[in-house]
Amino acid sequence: MKPLLQNLALSLGNNEEVCYCLKAWQELPSSVRNGGRPSKEEALLAVAVINRIRRAITHVSRAAHACANSAPQTGVSRGHVPRGCGSGLLCSRTNRAPA
Repeated sequence: MKPLLQNLALSLGNNEEVCYCLKAWQELPSSVRNGGRPSKEEALLAVAVINRIRRAITHVSRAAHACANSAPQTGVSRGHVPRGCGSGLLCSRTNRAPA
């Protein structure tokens, strides 16, 4: 989990939440991080940290998906013809779907 969070923290422009997730993960007892048998309190803390990480990754994933969905339309608006992207857009010259 630590390498994933470090990579996201370095890759994102707005990385504050991911940095908090990384800090929270690193502060978990080693028994939790290494798959040991945590106490009830440690288990509850781990669940809270994992839920926070899940929300941060979901947010990043949704943002990336939104960018990917708008890419074909952005290209078309700038005069680029999509080729086999499956977007269902019509070619501006032939008025047919791209081959």
